[in-house]
Amino acid sequence: MPLAVNSDLLPEERLPLGLKTVRLAEAKEGGFLISDGEALFEARMASSCLLVPEKGDLVLAYFDREKVYITAVLERTLTKKAALNLPDRVVIESADLGFKTKHFSVDTQKIQFKADQVSLFGRLLKLDFRIVHCLAGLVSSVCRSFLGTSHNLTLKVDGAAKVSGQSIRITAQEDLMARAEGLDLKASGSVKIDGRDLRLG
Repeated sequence: MPLAVNSDLLPEERLPLGLKTVRLAEAKEGGFLISDGEALFEARMASSCLLVPEKGDLVLAYFDREKVYITAVLERTLTKKAALNLPDRVVIESADLGFKTKHFSVDTQKIQFKADQVSLFGRLLKLDFRIVHCLAGLVSSVCRSFLGTSHNLTLKVDGAAKVSGQSIRITAQEDLMARAEGLDLKASGSVKIDGRDLRLG
């Protein structure tokens, strides 16, 4: 029979059976205490109950002669953060799934996306990583403006690298080195080379 905390006041023939609305009296480690107005019973969450009950909630409980299961949270009087209880492995299948929220936060050890196309739209994209490892067959980017600041930057290209722009400026506070098997510099306007020590050839 279900364990009633004050079972002396509730003989077995008066045990509630079936579904009944009860009040959650206490949430404790490994279970809950619910009250039907006459006695307190130990209860556990049913697998179908996703919202974790809190003290004071009006819940729907199923009584049998062995256990009591909380099947749903019906009413919550206090406004507080709700917690969802999901099994260890959950798969959600839907033709079209959307989320609408003011704030969306994920705190996890690993995130993996597999998709034919991923699109991100927003006013600001901020990334803060210690290590970024990117493997891609093709990276195509179109930006109205791009600003990058890095403590150290290393670019290595196995094939051809091309940088084109209306105006390109390269500034080095100490040394600027360019080494190539062939070097071709062309300018339609003026060319200025200024330095303390110049060597050509």
